[in-house]
Amino acid sequence: MKAWQYSEFGDPEVIHLVDVARPEPAEDRVLLKIEATGLNPYDWHLYRGDPYLARMASPLKKSGPLVPGTDVAGVVEALGPGVTSLQVGDRVWGEINFGGMGEYATPLARHLTRLPESVSSVAAAATAMGALTAWDALKLAPTVEGASVLVTSASGGVGHLAAQIARIMGAQRVVGVASSRHSDWIDSLSLDRVIDYTETSLGDAGETFDIVVDTHATTPLREISRIMKPHGTYAVVGAPERGFLGPITPIYSRKFRSLFVPYSIEVVQASSSTANLDTIAGWLADGRLVPRVEKVYALAEGRDALEALEAGHVGGKVVVAP
Repeated sequence: MKAWQYSEFGDPEVIHLVDVARPEPAEDRVLLKIEATGLNPYDWHLYRGDPYLARMASPLKKSGPLVPGTDVAGVVEALGPGVTSLQVGDRVWGEINFGGMGEYATPLARHLTRLPESVSSVAAAATAMGALTAWDALKLAPTVEGASVLVTSASGGVGHLAAQIARIMGAQRVVGVASSRHSDWIDSLSLDRVIDYTETSLGDAGETFDIVVDTHATTPLREISRIMKPHGTYAVVGAPERGFLGPITPIYSRKFRSLFVPYSIEVVQASSSTANLDTIAGWLADGRLVPRVEKVYALAEGRDALEALEAGHVGGKVVVAP
């Protein structure tokens, strides 16, 4: 089978498309035929070893070459010993940490859950991590129902899903921050307002919010304070910084300053849950949640997909489909 692998940290050039033996599922694992893999910044952080501190926890040196790709959808082709939750032939999806950018993978069965027939593999693979992260961010607020919500980078992989999930959870007003270059599709999110950050700073937005989901953490906190309601919730998802500590410094420096502001500053600790994936699958099936896929790449174009993701400004998600 073919798979993209890397055996050292670095830019996308360290990843190579190779022929390897099809794996056999060990205990508690399944053989999954990959139909689609959604890519996330998480993936390039792993192969770059960025932040540098994260290299100490990487399995790269212990387990040998790794295959990137954590968000997958596909079909179970074989069961390893001890697997009872799934059956051969099941269409499934989930987060598997590594292994998605190949024709087959052997993830732990507990990381997968069944996918409704009406939901495409591409849509599912484009949704998993982003939707789970967005939902975790919104759940940090005391309530979303009836709230006013602002989502930064509303055209991004997490942001465009967060805007939709806020509406599903009953938000009364949802505002997104995005540039005009995504105006051709951002209207599909049914936002109450779009703030073009190239023209208007957040501090000059002219309204305040109960919840701010910040997926980029580049706006100065003094501007964030001008748009927060007292006792509101500011949920920080990520930041673009690289280096030894990467996004840890800007994110947790904001958390520290929660001692000095009248609203709550929360750091999102995204978690994977098949129960939550089942709920999200229901939203996909009934059309309330619709991931935006900018492009589907063939497996042979996997490096191109990663380079596009790293370059930034992807509208929604990119997906690799063998």
